[in-house]
Amino acid sequence: MTIIIKTVLFLSLYTFIGAAAINLFTDVKSVRIKLLKKYRDTVEKVYKDRIRNKEMLWLYEGAQNKETFIDKIDSIIETSTIRLLVPFLTSEVFLFVSLCFAILCTVLFNILVSRFIIFNLIAFIAAIFTPYLILKQAAGIIYNKIDNQILGWLNTISNLCMSNDDIVTIIEKANFYTKPPLSKYTETFVFEARQGLTLGESFRNFEDKVENRRLKQFIKNLSVCCKHDADYKKVVDKSRTILKKYFQEKEKRQKDIKEGKKDIAITIGMGIGLFMLVLSFQDDFIYNLVSTVPGNVILGFNIAVLMFSAYKVLTLGSINY
Repeated sequence: MTIIIKTVLFLSLYTFIGAAAINLFTDVKSVRIKLLKKYRDTVEKVYKDRIRNKEMLWLYEGAQNKETFIDKIDSIIETSTIRLLVPFLTSEVFLFVSLCFAILCTVLFNILVSRFIIFNLIAFIAAIFTPYLILKQAAGIIYNKIDNQILGWLNTISNLCMSNDDIVTIIEKANFYTKPPLSKYTETFVFEARQGLTLGESFRNFEDKVENRRLKQFIKNLSVCCKHDADYKKVVDKSRTILKKYFQEKEKRQKDIKEGKKDIAITIGMGIGLFMLVLSFQDDFIYNLVSTVPGNVILGFNIAVLMFSAYKVLTLGSINY
């Protein structure tokens, strides 16, 4: 009988401790979720306010010659449309993730490859800039896809304006000749306008979604036409004239960029060829580079120059905002 009572008491005690632990864990988890949500909302608000202020500054004062690093990250995130996949991603979160990724890569490099400080520093710099370069390349691809569709889209709208004066119907019909990613924005615009939003609100949402400055300006012009019952075709034709001049200059600029990339690639190739030539003359040269401090400094400097050259090749054709 005593054993049964002790067993019941022990089971009751363990049940109480277990329930208390579960409740404590649940409370801690709930508090943690609330803190994370509050932090996320705060960071999101700061990010959106910064984007809004930047757009207002661009609207009233035009393009800015100098941008802070955080402004550049903002622009890349918005243009790459990565927030459609990762809605909570902001510049602050992106920099934090990049820093963690760089630290992890450096630790792995230190363990698996080399423990020399110079090499680890180079690995850290390369790792921390890798996410930025990937995002920048994605942004450039999307930006150019939209940029290359604008003129054809305007031509289609101009032709449709001859037989219709309802801008929503015109843009809806133009969707049949439009490809992603531009078609996704126009479909959303048509859907919002059909669901009861005013044209002003639909145009404003359309303008906020796209990051191409020329397309933003054209949408703004259409919105003004809508308010004042102006002739859409005149605005479209004027925008086409401006865009044709822009594309002529863009074509010239792309030729210069190709020549610049070719020159940098030739310089990199000559440098690597000269380095290999020196290695063929001295058998112990590579050993001195890897195993001595002066050799590490020389090798590290050359790797840094090579990385910088590769960076310039990737970013030479920067997006023209």
